[in-house]
Amino acid sequence: MTGSPGSITYPTRRSTQSTAPTCGTSPSTAETSTQWIARLVGRQIVLPIDAAPVDLARPHTSEPRFLEFTVAVDPNTGECITSTCDPAKVSNYFTDRGTPHFLTLVYFRREVLNRYTSQPSRYRIENGRLSCLGLWGISIGTNPDGLIEVYLGDLGRDLPAEECDHWLSFNVPPIGGRDEGRFDRDILGRWTNGPPDPLRRLFAAREHFSTALGALLGQAVRLQAMASRRPGRLWLR
Repeated sequence: MTGSPGSITYPTRRSTQSTAPTCGTSPSTAETSTQWIARLVGRQIVLPIDAAPVDLARPHTSEPRFLEFTVAVDPNTGECITSTCDPAKVSNYFTDRGTPHFLTLVYFRREVLNRYTSQPSRYRIENGRLSCLGLWGISIGTNPDGLIEVYLGDLGRDLPAEECDHWLSFNVPPIGGRDEGRFDRDILGRWTNGPPDPLRRLFAAREHFSTALGALLGQAVRLQAMASRRPGRLWLR
């Protein structure tokens, strides 16, 4: 008999007679063989761990909190002007709530990014965007004075509450103007070269050097780094 998964299949005896009795041979002496068939079928149930899911980012509060950030300086008193980053309370192109605009620039000391650059396995900064394991991300820029700039509404919409606390500690008044490349791209919709890429600039400088050296020598020059030879050795072709 056979069994379903999770049950035991009992042995089945199967007898076969390999040779038929011949003249002068009794049936009891005929050669017979016996085969035993057994199968054990089971299932192993793996239960989930009795624990709450692990947050790979940081433990964030379930209730959003919208902090006040410095957005300007009063020219008469020299005092900082602050505004909430709540997207539902700031103004936009469709609704004027008498508050700073969603796209008002907020500035931070560059050290605000140290928290993220020190953990490259968790955070990524590229193409003007800071992201965390695909869990959250925010657009950033860099002004001529090296300050990090973020849109006011993005702080409340894109950053978890705990991250906002971190950014608030590095908040500074506006100094040094805006990131013009980001302004052209985000506001004017123009094509831009994007943030500076040191690696791309290195390759461009290498190509420029090869072209200039080739013009000087009168023949093409190719720079090639090989493991078995000295890096940067010149090869003429």
